[in-house]
Amino acid sequence: MEDKKEIRFINSHYQELFRINDGESIEIRYPKGEIIERECFYLDEYHTKIGQNVYHICDFAERMEKMGAEYRPVKEPLYKSRTDAYAGRTQHSSSSRRGR
Repeated sequence: MEDKKEIRFINSHYQELFRINDGESIEIRYPKGEIIERECFYLDEYHTKIGQNVYHICDFAERMEKMGAEYRPVKEPLYKSRTDAYAGRTQHSSSSRRGR
C-alpha cells in the first residue's frame, strides 16, 4: 500500500506554511470576504491541482499574495502548531504569547 502524498503550501519566498494530505482541502479567503473551499491533489513535489486548476506551488502563493487572499487547511494540518494563511502567521495554543 502506497503512503499518501503530502502537498506543500509555501509563501512567495518559498517558506513552508503547512502541508495537507493528497485529497484534503484548503480554505481560501478573498479580500472582499468571499470564502471558498478547494480540494487539492498531489501531482509532484512542486505541482498541485487546486479545484480544477493546476499550479506550481510558488505560482499559487504569488497569485494569492498579489490579490490579498489568504489560505489555510480545512482540516487541522500535520504539524502541532497551525499556520494561518499564506503570510505565515502561526497560531499556537491560547497560552502562547502573540508576536508583534
